[in-house]
Amino acid sequence: MKELNWQHLTYFIKVVECESLTKAAAQLYLSPSTLSKAIAKLEKKLRIPLIVKSGRDIQITYAGHKLAQRLVQGMTYITDSIREIQEELAQTNDSLSLSSSNLFSTTYFVIPELLKVFKEKYPQTAINYTEVLSQEVVMGVMDGSYDLACLSGEEFDPAYPGLKSIRLLKERLGILVPTNHPLAAYDSITFKQIQGETFFRTYDSEHLRHLAMEKYGRSTGDIHYNDINVRHKVMNDASIISLVQSGFGISLATKSASQTYPQVKYLAVRDMELYRETYLIYKAKVQLSPAAKDFIQLFSQKKDPLAQSINY
Repeated sequence: MKELNWQHLTYFIKVVECESLTKAAAQLYLSPSTLSKAIAKLEKKLRIPLIVKSGRDIQITYAGHKLAQRLVQGMTYITDSIREIQEELAQTNDSLSLSSSNLFSTTYFVIPELLKVFKEKYPQTAINYTEVLSQEVVMGVMDGSYDLACLSGEEFDPAYPGLKSIRLLKERLGILVPTNHPLAAYDSITFKQIQGETFFRTYDSEHLRHLAMEKYGRSTGDIHYNDINVRHKVMNDASIISLVQSGFGISLATKSASQTYPQVKYLAVRDMELYRETYLIYKAKVQLSPAAKDFIQLFSQKKDPLAQSINY
């Protein structure tokens, strides 16, 4: 069968496992509507009825259950075969597959620091680095595409089943403003001072926004969530910093992420404690390559191993 989407098959297996589009979508880091469309495309491609919707509930058809059972068997065989070959190669090839999302503070600061420290200790190890969307990073680790990955706590759940994680860095978030902004006259501010400002956020940071809003409301007593005017939603924080620099609004950011932009200023917020945590993640209960084991051991020796590399 031509152009059968492997990812849609894995999505369907998760739907059968959860017996719910909503639960499956949450575990796959997708919206329910995106997952529903993917299943519909799969049904059309296969010409097999897979699910029946009843309001918010679904029922898996007989054909759907049978297909899922066969798919699990087939994919288990495929992944076991891939793992066996990978383990054989791991005995002879000193290489490491590392992935991350396109979060600017990760790609600009964390990944280069990780690779620098690792290469100094293991100069002979070949590293293959891939940058993809955050939801694809977790899926890639789970299906064996990547040995290790680097993600912020905004992009994945550290308690995600089947994953292990090491915290690499914990940075406090502050407010980023253009240097010609009236607030740039201060080195630190209160959260109430940004009332009425146009605010940026990324598509991945909704829960971080809610956390900020909760702390904002508590710190002032009379300010509500809607007083933060989030008008711009962009794909990554590199774009956010560039837009802040151009004077279109302000945003939450780490100090390290702002240092290469001369026309922005980082302001500490005295009555807000929000942090961005960055993790090294890998699949639990799997035979890792010697290079991956070396990488994990190197960065698990002390808490926040990259914190001393931030030059403020």
